[in-house]
Amino acid sequence: MTGLLCLPTLMLIQASLDHDSEPEMELSQVIQLCEKMERMSIKYGTLKTSLGISRSVRKLRIELRRMESVRLKQARWFRDKGMSQ
Repeated sequence: MTGLLCLPTLMLIQASLDHDSEPEMELSQVIQLCEKMERMSIKYGTLKTSLGISRSVRKLRIELRRMESVRLKQARWFRDKGMSQ
């Protein structure tokens, strides 16, 4: 069961390591994917697995939103200082 809970994280790590097979996704796209995965796990998962998977994906989505927020703040700071990244 523990392996299932880490599946979304493992998939993202694998995707980031395998640059040649697919184009890299933007954070906003990954966040949208997480939202879809949450809904799909509830819709198609079993009672036993849905909650755990949904919680894990939600935690990942929260972390991705935090990362996105940090990037936006950094970009805003550079813009305000007249610098380019």
